[in-house]
Amino acid sequence: MLSAPWRKVMSDARAARGRLVLMGLALAVSGAALTTMLSTYVVLGRELGRNYLSTNPASAQLLLDRSDAELARAIARFPGVADAEPASAVWGRVALPNGGVRPALFFVIPHLGRSRINTVRLQSGDWPASDDQLVLERSALEVAQASIGDSLTLEFPNKQSARLKVVGTVHDPSLAPAWQEQVVYGYVTPAALARVDPDLHILKVTVVPAIREAHAIETVAHGVAQRIAELGRKVREIRIPPPRMHPHQSQVMTLLAMLLGFSACGLLLGAVLGAAIVGGFMGSQAHDIAVMKAIGARSVQIAVLYLVLVGGIALLAAVAAVPLGLLAAAGWVGASARLLNLDIAGVRIPWFVAAASAAVAIWAPITAAGLPVWLGSCRTVREAMSEWGLARTSWTPDSSTRALVRVRLLSTAAALGVRNAFRRRARLLLAVAAFASAGAMFIASAELRIAWSDNVAASAATRRYDLEIRLQNAASADAVRHIVETLPGVRTVESWPVADVAIDAGDHIAVSHSYPDEGHGRITIRAVPLETRLLGAQLMAGRWLRQNEEDAVVLNSAAQVALPGVKVGDSLDLLIRHEPRLVHVVGIAREILAPATLYTTAEGLAGRDFSAASTNAVRVALKPGTAADAAAVDAVANAATDALESAGIGVRGIVSEKLIRAAQSGHIRILISALGFVVAITTLVGVLGHASMLSTGVVERTREFGILRVVGAGAGDIRRVVLSEAMIGGLLGAAAAIPLSLPISQTIGRIVGRVSGQPLVLELAAIPVLAWLSVCVAASALGALYPSLRAARWSVRATLAGPSLT
Repeated sequence: MLSAPWRKVMSDARAARGRLVLMGLALAVSGAALTTMLSTYVVLGRELGRNYLSTNPASAQLLLDRSDAELARAIARFPGVADAEPASAVWGRVALPNGGVRPALFFVIPHLGRSRINTVRLQSGDWPASDDQLVLERSALEVAQASIGDSLTLEFPNKQSARLKVVGTVHDPSLAPAWQEQVVYGYVTPAALARVDPDLHILKVTVVPAIREAHAIETVAHGVAQRIAELGRKVREIRIPPPRMHPHQSQVMTLLAMLLGFSACGLLLGAVLGAAIVGGFMGSQAHDIAVMKAIGARSVQIAVLYLVLVGGIALLAAVAAVPLGLLAAAGWVGASARLLNLDIAGVRIPWFVAAASAAVAIWAPITAAGLPVWLGSCRTVREAMSEWGLARTSWTPDSSTRALVRVRLLSTAAALGVRNAFRRRARLLLAVAAFASAGAMFIASAELRIAWSDNVAASAATRRYDLEIRLQNAASADAVRHIVETLPGVRTVESWPVADVAIDAGDHIAVSHSYPDEGHGRITIRAVPLETRLLGAQLMAGRWLRQNEEDAVVLNSAAQVALPGVKVGDSLDLLIRHEPRLVHVVGIAREILAPATLYTTAEGLAGRDFSAASTNAVRVALKPGTAADAAAVDAVANAATDALESAGIGVRGIVSEKLIRAAQSGHIRILISALGFVVAITTLVGVLGHASMLSTGVVERTREFGILRVVGAGAGDIRRVVLSEAMIGGLLGAAAAIPLSLPISQTIGRIVGRVSGQPLVLELAAIPVLAWLSVCVAASALGALYPSLRAARWSVRATLAGPSLT
């Protein structure tokens, strides 16, 4: 049996159930968002590592002149080495059914299906049973426009080709999704490509479990390289990816941490709004509290009663929030897994995640409500009896509102609503804060989408070419240009030779930190024509290259990130085509969404086996009519391949502007969708909190509405009063969102720019601001719907009886 004080509190809660339900919904929604992002952070962090490590990734890959099983067995006995296995990788092209081509990377594995390092798991179909079969990475089927059972035409330099049947798909979580990189990943046995490349050239090495740090792995790899040299083999390069880390792990976890922080702010906002609602609830109970204190109740006892009520609401909200958050997290994890090409063993969320989410969801509103509950409980009997729901100090701009009415900018009802909005200044500030917080994230997320799209467009503008043709071996630059220039639709051809580059550690062995796809972590050096018309990079520091310079380089934006601390005037010991070279940094150029590249002259790239008159890559600008037609671009690419290979010049691959743009656009999908989710949740919390505070304000002014009805105001006038009050909070919140969005945009831009390795500047734009203004107007109208209809239904007798909680 409940005591009288507890029965009184329960009765008050039932009477104010509309406002308290809205408060509970706001807490449940914000708690669910926190649970979603925390669970997603924990599960994806676990699954990214599990997926990657399940392949037993190579600690290092050594590129040799020739690799075989005998060498692997010898190296497996080297101190610090756990296992070694020969392999190879061959670049080529896949002919598409529509006449186009896609770059392809074929991993050559001696015992496909039984390899021990960088293993892949059969997803569907069968392992190749003959030399004319292959399996594709599951994400590559779409890129290759193929299905299991189809036969693919594989093209290689010097008119070599093979036609292999796709007999299955595999999952390789050590690679970025094929659609993201626009590369077809295939897996074949050595016999399938024996005519193309009969030898294996890679030795994959894993180190003992005790060796985990990158520098320790590099020490072992250098020792292995020396041992291989002693055995008469030549080591061209050592590749050491970041140890035990998925290619996208650091980026994904950083972005999820940012979103988790935003979700925590959303929960804090919900708790503060709940505190405002509780403060209004305590104000409406001022007379009852005075009576309780008059008959002997102490302030602490009263505070405990109402804090328990808040705790009960928070507990019910948490009971709803945690399961909803876990369910939403399962959906997010599944969507992220598809984008990251992961297999989720099970969305098993540790118990401590649910416990921590529930604890925070309960603790935050109780803590936030502590101050208004205590202030309401500590009022003296005289103070409490003198209150009738309004603030003891209020600002009523009567002269201003009368002036607005006289000049017909506001109706009488609207002016009264404006006045009412400022009578509870703290409550108005909270409503403004709710809309401003949601609006700041809304504007920032829209700015991120715009900024990334602008970067993609700016990157395309910087690349003033439509095709890049990579050659298998060096050829005469003049000969290649002459062949390609004669093709229909071609406007300009320039020689852009390229080579991998690495910092020389002193032993003249190139060490890179790239993954098996040869993309992530790679740095290249290019010879750029000094009078080029196909590059629009902007010089940020230093100067551009000069004629016949042999030791000067200009870094682009990504290279500056990949070589931290390097500035204009510094010298670098490099290995270019395995030849040591001392170069000087003379400039830094801004080049958006481009791979890490050092630019030099043709003389600077020349070496023992590569003259200044040679090239292994050309860039082609097409005529406007041809460039605008995707089919015509593919036709030129095919014609260029045929013409060059007919002249005995092997083509390694051709990349079009369309493919580059598609790859750039795919890297931001998950972040945009996640930010949209957080914005939607924060907006919903703000709408619910605003509606509840409006409802509280309506209850406080019951007698005022009764007087308005007595002097002739109709139900429509009452609704307009409440709607005008709601609009003030929404409009001020929309205005406040603009300055608040600036630091949030800077933070998001800085974080996304750092993880993507590209400069990203988010600038205030008119469209997101106008869009948020529309959202605020609509949300304010929606939030005012229930309170305005409720106030319009009251009779004069009911309103003049005093504040009502029904």
